[in-house]
Amino acid sequence: MTVGDAEHVVQADSAIYVPCHVLHGIRNIGPDLLRLFYVFAVDGFGEVKYIF
Repeated sequence: MTVGDAEHVVQADSAIYVPCHVLHGIRNIGPDLLRLFYVFAVDGFGEVKYIF
């Protein structure tokens, strides 16, 4: 996973914090299925603002 300019190897039960307005991405480099769960610190999904 990339967060800003840093790359992190993630595995089962990993947790990564992504600060607001920081470019980030993830790709699966292994043979197993990648499952991703994310949480936003807002009351509802309508409050999430994406910047592309």
